[in-house]
Amino acid sequence: MKHGKVNIKGLIVDYIEASRFEGRIIEHTWNNMGWTPKLVDKLRGNWKAGEAIAELGPKYDVIHISAHGNAHGISRDEDSTEGITTENMEFLFKMKNKTKGLEKVVLVVNSACCSSSKEWADLFTRRLGAKCYVGVRKKLAFDEGIVFPVAFYLKMWNCRELNRNSVESAFRKALESVRQKAGWALWSKGKQIIPS
Repeated sequence: MKHGKVNIKGLIVDYIEASRFEGRIIEHTWNNMGWTPKLVDKLRGNWKAGEAIAELGPKYDVIHISAHGNAHGISRDEDSTEGITTENMEFLFKMKNKTKGLEKVVLVVNSACCSSSKEWADLFTRRLGAKCYVGVRKKLAFDEGIVFPVAFYLKMWNCRELNRNSVESAFRKALESVRQKAGWALWSKGKQIIPS
């Protein structure tokens, strides 16, 4: 997808119950970059974010997931033990789509704490077909969940095409420009390409 005449379409699924700042900030960033964002927020119920990703995700080039995360999966609130697991997400895709689902998607960014596991990377890049996946290895502060993704997206702004190479280049540049403690990682085909 070329940035010049071809429009980058992005889906933002903001699943954080307490505040919805991250989704709105990502939406604003993408608008300023000339991308076409679709923000889905105000999701109620444990599976609503997964349903939104499974139903809408295949139509987009980039998916940004804003959620809380822990060993139990991703969820609306920080201490939940009833989040969406990789198994739940895969089930939702099978219910909504007959194909893998995300073959058109170049990048999935999951800003939930502990989202940079092999299970999440395998789900999005191997089983569902997205080209690249970015997740967080540890717990992170709220502002880091916003600052690093914004820097990363802005580094993609000057790319001539949105593909694995441009994503990897932008990711490296974002790591160089933003201090971060949580450890963001880039995955492709189920393998970690760049740990931070």
